[in-house]
Amino acid sequence: MMTGTSKRVAAILILGRTALAAMAYDNLASSRRTSDMSSDEKMIRNIIEIQYPGFVRSGDAQGYASQFTQDALWMPPGEKNQIGPQAIAESLHREFNSVQLRPTITIQELSILGDHAYAIGKDELAIIPKDGNAASHVVYTVFWFLRKADNQWKITRQIWNEKPAED
Repeated sequence: MMTGTSKRVAAILILGRTALAAMAYDNLASSRRTSDMSSDEKMIRNIIEIQYPGFVRSGDAQGYASQFTQDALWMPPGEKNQIGPQAIAESLHREFNSVQLRPTITIQELSILGDHAYAIGKDELAIIPKDGNAASHVVYTVFWFLRKADNQWKITRQIWNEKPAED
């Protein structure tokens, strides 16, 4: 017969084993996700997590805008929507005149549906004013909708919002 203390110890051991098993599964699933990634998923992750922030970090508004379709809709928080790569580049270029942007983007959810895909991610952005004022940091949740044409993925819709600072 188990006492109250014995039952608690047994419950803790079971929970501990369950947690270890879950961590092992997560590690295995993570390594499988990387190795089992489709070529489309690799392309999309490269665009959003590597190329996109690279263009922003280097201040290349034209390179950034080249990742968007001709009918792209770019919806920044608190600002006018922009349609098409040229309008997106012009808007971003105005931003680059006053600040350096240092994004770090992580896709948290990605779904590919034939020649369309969506991604939801987190953008941790350092904003460094060129006038010498103090840098600031913001975190955005970003939604991208992509379309594949001629075996190339491009962003056709992007919307993002600022998340409140965590305590």
